[in-house]
Amino acid sequence: MAVKVYVAGFYSALPFQDGQQVMDCHGEDACPLQMDFTFLRSVSGKQCTSAWEKQLDHSVSYHYDGYENDRKDFINKVSNPISNGGTISIQMVGDNTVVVNQGVERGIVPGRNFQRAFLSMWFGSRPVTDDLKANLLHGAVHLEASPVLA
Repeated sequence: MAVKVYVAGFYSALPFQDGQQVMDCHGEDACPLQMDFTFLRSVSGKQCTSAWEKQLDHSVSYHYDGYENDRKDFINKVSNPISNGGTISIQMVGDNTVVVNQGVERGIVPGRNFQRAFLSMWFGSRPVTDDLKANLLHGAVHLEASPVLA
């Protein structure tokens, strides 16, 4: 049984057709990008830390020199208790990844490389879930039934 902990939203100036386009996005035409997470139940700081660590370890497919330090910095910024209905926003503006935790800016992880790593968690070869990746890219459009041929 799957327990849903959050609802995720992905916002961009332009639509994307696939995950690679998202990960390659950079520049004035398509940025900034933002991901919002609204939590459907309260989560302790320890649970939040554990969940982000596990998901980053499992799903990030883009690594670079310095990734481990940036990963630790990011986890420190998102690892607070979150109340039911609380939010985390990840804003990718220029080469900066801005972390907003429950309405409070917690800091910046600098560099385009971290943005690519973070985006690979959702849009790369090992996304959190394939359904979530499809929903973030296309909304419910991909769920519409194709016409049945008689």
